[in-house]
Amino acid sequence: MEQLEPMSNFKWLKLIQLSITQECMGITYDGMVRYVNARQMTLASKVNDEWVSVITKTEADAREMNNSIAELYQIFSREPRLFYPVLLRGRGMAQLYSNPLHYYCDHIDWYIPTEEKAREADAWAKRETKILSDIDPNKLKYKFNEVKVENNHFVQELMDRKLNKDLQVLVTREKSYYKPNYIEVNSVKVEILPPSINLLMLILHLMTHILEEDVKPQMIIDLGMFLRKLGHLVDYIKIERWLNELGMQKIANLEGSLLISLFNFTQDEIPFMTEYLEEDVTGLIANIFSNEYMNPTDEFSISKRTKKNFKHLYRSATTFRYHPREITGSYVSKITRQFSRIEE
Repeated sequence: MEQLEPMSNFKWLKLIQLSITQECMGITYDGMVRYVNARQMTLASKVNDEWVSVITKTEADAREMNNSIAELYQIFSREPRLFYPVLLRGRGMAQLYSNPLHYYCDHIDWYIPTEEKAREADAWAKRETKILSDIDPNKLKYKFNEVKVENNHFVQELMDRKLNKDLQVLVTREKSYYKPNYIEVNSVKVEILPPSINLLMLILHLMTHILEEDVKPQMIIDLGMFLRKLGHLVDYIKIERWLNELGMQKIANLEGSLLISLFNFTQDEIPFMTEYLEEDVTGLIANIFSNEYMNPTDEFSISKRTKKNFKHLYRSATTFRYHPREITGSYVSKITRQFSRIEE
């Protein structure tokens, strides 16, 4: 309910374009509707019609994705396969929002526990679907019913080898202790991560984007929504121990600072946070809302790919102090990968 500057039709239409670029159309629309209704405003027909078009497609895509999640889970979990995949992020987070169909997600993320079952799931996908990418041996990308899907052998990976090994041991150990958690997708019970490990994964996911990639507003909102809706179910003693084991306390403080600066959280509402980094977070917020965007197809352009690499280098230099081991590990991995792909 922030006070806005006077909004012309041009600005309302520009807001639509920005929300599409930042992949948060439905969240922006819901906020705009509440704002307009509270002030008894009326949008121009061309603005309203454009929004209706965008939101109609968003809802249709979400329904199609839900259908694919339910169908895939049934295919995986029944005989003879018995994979029992775990739904990660994306549509699993949509349940926390007042209108789940307005939650944007461009693909389905599955985690298939145990290496044997993960390889079986990949083999099934290679036989039955259209493969998009199998370059990464631990992540298979494919299309099922025209919906993009990823089979992940790990819930999350870190680039520093030692830290990544510690993370996988942590996840395996935790998974052996917890009872399965489920959400309903089209009346099908689909397994998701339990609250404590799910919060750690959200912090990790946002960390990787802060350190090297573009941060989308929805990633920050997801973290905030999780804390507000499910935070009371989290074991914060474990979270504190895990953050220290993975050297992530500084970056966790930065993420908590984002919630305070952008969404009026108090530090008491973010139990994993030990320090408010008010000055540090200002530059990060400016970067997030800089409106710079590069379409994945642009990466075939050498000049644009070079610009992106310099942008990542600059981002890494400015965030190096938050997790030097992970940034160093990331660049070693990238250099190794680039050399392995050199063609004569």
